[in-house]
This record gives sequence, structure tokens and C-alpha cells, in this order.
Amino acid sequence: MLISIALRALHIFLVSTIAVAILLYVSPLTIAASMFERTKSIFTNWLKQLIGLILQPMILFAYLAILIS
Repeated sequence: MLISIALRALHIFLVSTIAVAILLYVSPLTIAASMFERTKSIFTNWLKQLIGLILQPMILFAYLAILIS
């Protein structure tokens, strides 16, 4: 069971890291979109996704620390 939890945690960490990298690559487009009122929602949704994906590994490792201890 511990091995399956570790593999799942590794999968979540890798996916969130790759997603953060992709979101950072498109950041110039989204930051430019924040200048206009019609496309401001694109920036806010991008920012919410970025914050969520950055927090996800931290919460995951905190949960794993509690589970293991």
C-alpha cells in the first residue's frame, strides 16, 4: 500500500510541475490579456490555476508526512 501511495504522490507531483511549467510559458500572453477588460477573465483563470497547481505539491507532501508519521 505504501508503494502505491508513493507512486500516486510522484504522479501528482510530476503532473503539477509540468503544468506549472506550461502555465509559465504562456504567461506573457495571459499578462497581456489582463490589460483589456474583455480578456481579463483569461488572466484571472490562469492565475487561479497557477496558484492551485503551486499549492498542490505542498498539500500533498504535508498529507504524506502526516500519513507516514
